[in-house]
Amino acid sequence: MCLVNLQVEERRYFQDMRRAAEAKFATYRQAKLDTARRGYTMVRMDATLNSRLAMINLPDSEGREVRLGSLWLRQPAVIVFLRHYG
Repeated sequence: MCLVNLQVEERRYFQDMRRAAEAKFATYRQAKLDTARRGYTMVRMDATLNSRLAMINLPDSEGREVRLGSLWLRQPAVIVFLRHYG
């Protein structure tokens, strides 16, 4: 075999290896993105729990009464309860 043919075959081999590695990385990256997206999916609250919690009134950080249902009326809400020591 001629030296030129070996160089061409070697170049093709490395190009194929590079393409395979890039494809594998793209698949891996997409899997990581899909996993990350799945970790932040929103789950609907049970209707009975939602309706029971929606009617509760609690004071906000400034002492005003707030109905819990108004917090998630337009968008999802995170409610944090802090215990006051002192």
